[in-house]
Amino acid sequence: MGSSGPDNEESEGQLTLIEGLRRSEARYRSVVEQAGDMIFLFDVATKHMVEVNGAFHRTLGYSHEDLASLTLYDLVDAGAESVDRNIAHVVSEHHYTVGRRRYRHKDGRIREVEVSANHLRELDQDLVCVVARDVTDQVRAESALRQAQKLESLGVLAGGIAHDFNNLLTAILGNLNLAQMNLSAESPVMPYLKKIESTVLRASDLTRQMLAYSGKGRFLVQAVDLGRLVEEMAHLLEVSIPKKVALQALIPHGLPALEADPTQIQQVVMNLVINAAEAIGDQEGTISLTARTAMLDEAFIAVHLPGQAVNPGPHVILEAADTGCGMSPETIAKIFDPFFTTKVSGRGLGLSAMLGILRGHQAGISIYSEVGRGSTFRIYFPAHEVIVSPPAPPIPPARAALPTGTVLVVDDEPAIRTTASAMLESLGFKVLEAADGLEAVERYRSHQGEVILVLLDLTMPHMDGKDAFDAIREMNPLAKVILSSGYNQQEALEPFIRGSLAGFLQKPYQYKDLRTALEKILLGGA
Repeated sequence: MGSSGPDNEESEGQLTLIEGLRRSEARYRSVVEQAGDMIFLFDVATKHMVEVNGAFHRTLGYSHEDLASLTLYDLVDAGAESVDRNIAHVVSEHHYTVGRRRYRHKDGRIREVEVSANHLRELDQDLVCVVARDVTDQVRAESALRQAQKLESLGVLAGGIAHDFNNLLTAILGNLNLAQMNLSAESPVMPYLKKIESTVLRASDLTRQMLAYSGKGRFLVQAVDLGRLVEEMAHLLEVSIPKKVALQALIPHGLPALEADPTQIQQVVMNLVINAAEAIGDQEGTISLTARTAMLDEAFIAVHLPGQAVNPGPHVILEAADTGCGMSPETIAKIFDPFFTTKVSGRGLGLSAMLGILRGHQAGISIYSEVGRGSTFRIYFPAHEVIVSPPAPPIPPARAALPTGTVLVVDDEPAIRTTASAMLESLGFKVLEAADGLEAVERYRSHQGEVILVLLDLTMPHMDGKDAFDAIREMNPLAKVILSSGYNQQEALEPFIRGSLAGFLQKPYQYKDLRTALEKILLGGA
């Protein structure tokens, strides 16, 4: 019979211990291999990789064969001094939270990672164990959100400036028109006044760009076939870019319609193509315009379009890709800033105005670009399945003498009240003035029997245009009111019941615009 002496018991105990260690190591390896974070060990002396887990291979693209020559200097996108300094901290303190670093993918792309490290001593070898979490998508989302918040603030500022500037231009244009009316066509002053008028209208174009940047531009919304729009622009786009640059427009037929202002969408397409051509420069290159449909959900919007005015639902995605010089993350963060440019002679609002157009259409934009690898801009337009034919343009009524009566002019800007009053008096009207909504209501109550029309500003202190309109309509449900605003018609009319206003005048307006509006309302039965 076998003996079960102390030697056998000790041997069985050693086998049990070894088996336990094997199982523990197997569990450890399983945990390390299945971890979502990258875990790797490197030699402190040589900086060579000693062991890595599966997440390291998946995230950074390096094969097992690559590890033989891969060092920490190759991996980290930083100078050797910075790498050595961090290693020294880990060795001296045994554990060190490095923080955010940039690792190089095998294909050259940069991944943002959160890193912590521990110092290990194995016999005569110093090792560092690193745990690194890939936060590239999170960093991009945070950056996009900060950019969206910054641009939103700039948009509010631009919209306010444009609104106030439009008030000034209204007064300038009105007085200019009155001066032209009181001079003979042969007057030597007329050419100078004409040049002033041209300059003021150019200034008005700038305010329209500022309003577009703020998302408050003037839009004439209708159903737009994106494929047909790009097709009609093809020749214009081709002559706008250098001959060395090939434009490939591959927009499929049958896409859902966009509910948009076609002129503004043309500006978006033109901006995308011209900027792509400038990125290619004097070299040969290609610009590709493609489009497809996609259903965007809240999760996609949160990751790829954070902070943008995009709603879940069907979208048409317009993609503009180029083979140009590409952009660094720092450049991407600035390209939508007003007046930012990478060109020596660049000027104007450019891409910032395009961003405002997209905001006004509840569309979004995402950008992917790397230096030397070109850029891809994706525009996400809300899609509408039903294409509605645009309404036929109204036929202007024949010009005839305007009736007489009193017009109540309501505006908090004295210069606009004075100018509008002078233009109305030149047309044969009597004029009452009010500096805000409260005064307008009192003036209308006192002169209700003689006021045939109210020219009403939208944005005023004490009582705004909407509240003043409601109070006037409560006194007289048939009161004719023309709303006037420096903001676009679509936004200005949003608080009002459709059809309740007699008309709308976009600031800055000229004498002829005011007369046309009066003719339509007072002679056209509006």
